[in-house]
Amino acid sequence: MSPLYFLSSLILLPGIRATWGEAEAMPKMLSTQVSTPLRLLMCITGQRERLELKSKIRNFIQPNVNKGHIVDVITILDDRKNAKFVNKAPSSLIETEMMNDTSLLMQSVNNLHQVSYRQPDNPLPVSWYIEALDKSNTMNETERMQGHVRQYLTMEQCYDEMLTLEFKNSKRYDEIFRLREDTVLLAPINPLHEQAIPVPDYLVNECDCWYNGTNDKGALMLRRVAKTHFRGFRTALYLDKTILDPTVRIRNPETFTLSILQKAKF
Repeated sequence: MSPLYFLSSLILLPGIRATWGEAEAMPKMLSTQVSTPLRLLMCITGQRERLELKSKIRNFIQPNVNKGHIVDVITILDDRKNAKFVNKAPSSLIETEMMNDTSLLMQSVNNLHQVSYRQPDNPLPVSWYIEALDKSNTMNETERMQGHVRQYLTMEQCYDEMLTLEFKNSKRYDEIFRLREDTVLLAPINPLHEQAIPVPDYLVNECDCWYNGTNDKGALMLRRVAKTHFRGFRTALYLDKTILDPTVRIRNPETFTLSILQKAKF
């Protein structure tokens, strides 16, 4: 499939990067059940024209609802037809597989919170990040950096909306599953609390390519690390580079993600 018709995939199986806090040990036993229902939040960010829902319902929402967990969904999507795209699925795939009608989520989830978010057309360039980007990509470096910033700003909107829901419901979520809108889940995803003891902080795909960075298309995390995940990117770009691990050479969003996670010791 041409890179222009790209759909990212996330499949959480043995070999995936699971991270624990520095003081915790690696898991010694599997845990397949939890004693009380979990409050789970799926956060979908991006552009409506690239939205894929079928696999998200089939492999995360419905299985966990069936187990008795409470699943809420927040969508932060740019609804414009002319939104800034880098990769876009072909029309044939959209018609047969992508199923981008968010009203279908209402059949399964406890709460659906939809936000129409207009991504900035020209985010402020960051010179150090532009200079760090891998030069093998043929896309204009400033435009490439601005595409990354749009993604990071959209992610941060989801964190703010999550806080609003928690305040409204007087309950915090146990886990958050953040996904880029075009990410396809290839297998059922269990909550972190059902995966191992001790429970990992964060579960995400590693990248065998892209300089061995960490996949930035999706991550399943405990609530207590969500602030770093959702706000860390903008903070590192514009405000505070000290939250980055200096041993990681940043060349793309994947290595940028890895640098933030390693410095936070997730």
